[in-house]
Amino acid sequence: MSNFIYLISIILLRAYLTEQFEKADFLSRERINKINSIAKTWKAGENFDPNTPKEVIIRLMGSIGFSNISRSLHGPVKTSDPLYDGLTKIHKKFDARKHWRHCKTMGAVRDQGNCGCCWAFSTTGAFADRLCVATNGKYNQLVSAEELTFCCHSCGFGCEGGN
Repeated sequence: MSNFIYLISIILLRAYLTEQFEKADFLSRERINKINSIAKTWKAGENFDPNTPKEVIIRLMGSIGFSNISRSLHGPVKTSDPLYDGLTKIHKKFDARKHWRHCKTMGAVRDQGNCGCCWAFSTTGAFADRLCVATNGKYNQLVSAEELTFCCHSCGFGCEGGN
């Protein structure tokens, strides 16, 4: 009897998730307009053919999520830093591209193609920016997102997502 209840539960859950997935409309004009009403530094648009399967779009999102990360691989999460304890004022506007003009790659937009490796592109972009700032421009180049995507096997699953 418990196997039967378990099987029915799985079937109902699958039906519910399929229905929720079908309701998600990534390409709707309403969704694009809502994003554009909030976004200040970029503009959303119709970048995919309307017949593009949702699975293709979801694959490009690239994250496997934190639930799949083994806590034993990572140490405790840092929640504060004494270096910044005295800071009380946070600027309402701050553009790092203007503050560190000598860092030419800062703010660069790179093309990940048809690969769910945004996790690697965002990580290497941020790392390159921090290296440029820390070295006062002596290091002023991109870090290879491709190498991180395909050579670091403990970082993610290539084009299938990362963490």
